[in-house]
Amino acid sequence: MPPPGETAAYRPKPADFRDNYIAMGFGDELREHYCTNYRVLRRWVTEEGHQELYEARRLYLKATKWPNGAPGNRKRRYVLGQTLVSKRKVDI
Repeated sequence: MPPPGETAAYRPKPADFRDNYIAMGFGDELREHYCTNYRVLRRWVTEEGHQELYEARRLYLKATKWPNGAPGNRKRRYVLGQTLVSKRKVDI
């Protein structure tokens, strides 16, 4: 605890935060890696520049996890070979 009338200093952003964020994303793995909470991670993302960081993460995922392009907001019609939604519109 700091002495009365003083505030504690924020935990500084680690030097390797950008690389780890790009590889792990904003989730439990990153939180456990740094042994901290989401509020501190959110502050570090803001300090790093969130738009550039999000774009770097998206490009990393596109190159490694999604080689055919990001999944986007497409609805899934098939699950385990079963059609979820009929292609034909049925008028009732």
